[in-house]
Amino acid sequence: MISTRTMISRRVFVQRSALIATGVAIGAVARGQVSLGNSAVAATPDATATREAELEELHALQTQVAQPLVCTPAPTSTPSPTATQVPPSQTGVPLVYGNIWTITVLGIFPAMSPQDARLSGKLMQVNLTASHNNPMPKLPPLTELRLVDSQGRFSVPDIALNQSIFGSDWGLHVSPGVTANLSVVFDVAADAGDSFILESNTDPTFRVAMTVEQRG
Repeated sequence: MISTRTMISRRVFVQRSALIATGVAIGAVARGQVSLGNSAVAATPDATATREAELEELHALQTQVAQPLVCTPAPTSTPSPTATQVPPSQTGVPLVYGNIWTITVLGIFPAMSPQDARLSGKLMQVNLTASHNNPMPKLPPLTELRLVDSQGRFSVPDIALNQSIFGSDWGLHVSPGVTANLSVVFDVAADAGDSFILESNTDPTFRVAMTVEQRG
């Protein structure tokens, strides 16, 4: 027969064992080694750090998406400054050209075209004088000139056309100390008006305004 003292001792042992087990479980939960739920999963420090990093990245992405879209215009290159155009001079005024020549534009008038000439418009003839300060003979800069009409269209001299009108010596050398009387024709648009500007392709300071002279 089991004594009453033995039964009490067993009961105390069971209660103490239960208390110890409960304390161990609570301590594990507090230290993050055991998670409470439908199943117990061991949580490691590496997994926790990875999860926190993922949450931070997700939060940053959500914050970025929530921000309003800002359109940044594409960079534009700074436009180059436009060179100031020299005001045109008038006919009859001697002008320095290329630091060598002195050219005086005399005027402009309609020119007769050769019978065999193939023109795109009509001919305009410009008369001028030219001299230079070089000790050697120089070719006059006739082929560097261009004629601009009131609509901004320009024409350049055709060498063959000019030689067919003025002869094969057109555009040949001018001797030192000689003021040569020269002429050059331009094939301009048929609807060109009476106002033109004679310019240079090489010297931007050379510009002369002209009005067509009607000759009987």
